[in-house]
Amino acid sequence: ASDVYKRQMPFWSAGGLIGKTQLSGLERILDETPNAFRCIALHHPPVPGQIQRRKALADADSLHQLILRHGIELVLHGHVHRNQELLIGGRTRIMASASASKATKINRASFRLFDIAPDRDAWQVQATLKSIDDSGQAISLSKQVWRVAQNND
Repeated sequence: ASDVYKRQMPFWSAGGLIGKTQLSGLERILDETPNAFRCIALHHPPVPGQIQRRKALADADSLHQLILRHGIELVLHGHVHRNQELLIGGRTRIMASASASKATKINRASFRLFDIAPDRDAWQVQATLKSIDDSGQAISLSKQVWRVAQNND
């Protein structure tokens, strides 16, 4: 069994742990795919300080360093219940979307759609943040387009 299952979090904690086994496995996959567009999806924010300590990954620093070392193109996470974006290492976009559990007009429950395509020596990324309005119609809250250089290692 993976070491991630060997440590239960206290009942008052909303924290998490990736563990050495999963981090090593992720490192191996990233080593094998340097020319691909890499997206990591996980529940907890991957960067130390993004969320209160009791809700954070115990090994967020290890994951953060792995992301920077490999120049991951995109990281998607939940847990914060609000739309959030962060750019690290001048390359990696880290994004969260407000979940349905926080359905308010100020921070409306939402989701993101991504279109990713190679474009010469870069990846062209289009991200659309969407929600459902009070009448049940899909609405676009924002749209972003960016390019990120391909690693070509």
